[in-house]
Amino acid sequence: MYFYISPDFAETEGHKSSMVMPTESLMSLSTVKMCEDEKAEETVRTCDESLNILMKGRMNHRNKMTSQREVSGDRVVEDLMLLLEDFLQNIVPGELDSKVQVTCPILWVTKWVDYSNKYGFGYQLSDNCIGVLLSDGTHTILSPHLRKVCYSTSLQEHITFPERSPPCKLDIKMRILRFFSQYMKENILEGGDLRAAPSRSVRTLCLLHFLKTDQALLMLFSNGTLQVNFYHDRTKIILSKGQLGYLLSFVDQERQSCTVPLSVLQSSCPPFIIHRLEYALMMLQSL
Repeated sequence: MYFYISPDFAETEGHKSSMVMPTESLMSLSTVKMCEDEKAEETVRTCDESLNILMKGRMNHRNKMTSQREVSGDRVVEDLMLLLEDFLQNIVPGELDSKVQVTCPILWVTKWVDYSNKYGFGYQLSDNCIGVLLSDGTHTILSPHLRKVCYSTSLQEHITFPERSPPCKLDIKMRILRFFSQYMKENILEGGDLRAAPSRSVRTLCLLHFLKTDQALLMLFSNGTLQVNFYHDRTKIILSKGQLGYLLSFVDQERQSCTVPLSVLQSSCPPFIIHRLEYALMMLQSL
């Protein structure tokens, strides 16, 4: 489901349905906006200023047969908001000690393409899986090393199938997935050096929400991973859950990264990370 709030660009005349392929090649999508082309303000606004929301989209959250809160992506949003609110209320500004950094695989978005006003929002993960949050609120994700796809109509409804043998009814959606995969492979650089090992099973991970403002892009996943990419300096923060609790990864302008346990960071956190986390919380509150 997409909410069109001052979209990046208008739909082309003649394309009335967001799921209908143009008669020519999908390469007509080459006008899409990419993360490395985005421009915004030179500074991150403080939390007392309102967000300038450009676009937001979300996955279908609830199973049609139930309305229980537990099956809704809203629970993921609420839990993260509480986590960040508590963290920011008790944080101590300070320097980052290099000795507290940890080395571990981090699953995050290394590339993305936004064509959400027509087909969907595509992304590549650090384990090379390719996902698309489609414009009808459904989700597809390709595990290339297994050559299998998971298609999700909600957080509880998944089907998996071989990449080359999709159900006939999903033919158009598979064409969209393949286009995004090829486009990102040929045209977009990876946004950082953090890597993750390929999953041994087909990923059912889903992109629950994305939100674009004039300063940043937020992506929130069904496993609770939160990523915010800042346009003005191309830095990124990734909040993810590891075996020992939450981890905060920061990717700098040179695409170099560091990862620190959130519990350790709370006792001494650089102001530039605090400001970005404050902005991330504002974005979460606007979902």
